[in-house]
Amino acid sequence: ESLPLVYDGGFGAGLFERGVELTNSSLANQLHPKTVVEIHRDYIDAGAEAIGTNTFVASGLHLEMAGKNENDVEPIVCTAIEHARLAVEQSKKQVYVAGSIGPSPGAIETDAGDTVFGIANDKARAAHEKVATVMADNGVDLFCVETQFSANEAALIVDVLRQFALPIAVNLTYKHTKNHYFMHKNQQKS
Repeated sequence: ESLPLVYDGGFGAGLFERGVELTNSSLANQLHPKTVVEIHRDYIDAGAEAIGTNTFVASGLHLEMAGKNENDVEPIVCTAIEHARLAVEQSKKQVYVAGSIGPSPGAIETDAGDTVFGIANDKARAAHEKVATVMADNGVDLFCVETQFSANEAALIVDVLRQFALPIAVNLTYKHTKNHYFMHKNQQKS
């Protein structure tokens, strides 16, 4: 029998509430370590049975946009896992640590057929594999593929993650776009 598992909430929002505004929220792992641990603790104290690492935008593709590069992925992801484990340890509770993996920049546009922002599959795959390898090597309990706009990218990430033999949770979010065909039809009627 499987029971529902209470997962934490948004990490960027937690940083923002505490006045931490960064070009990339995963940079907080090194710049604001106490705050990162504090946010994890707040979620655990509120009843979270699983918490996600502060790595939603820790891929090389995201870090490049924040003036960092590929070499920054490993130290940032390692530090994020350490902070999550420290918060669990401090809480003296049994809490799972999930490796949080968010969408690549431009994922919405890729599915919409916009090639200006779209990222090639092999680049997305390589970026996710690097993050996931560091997570698996540093002992996350599971992966959480979060807030995916693109079903294609979510499937690609899951394909990458299967090699690590860890549980995988996936959640998708949907962007509402107006259908131009129906808008045009309705305008003709009026």
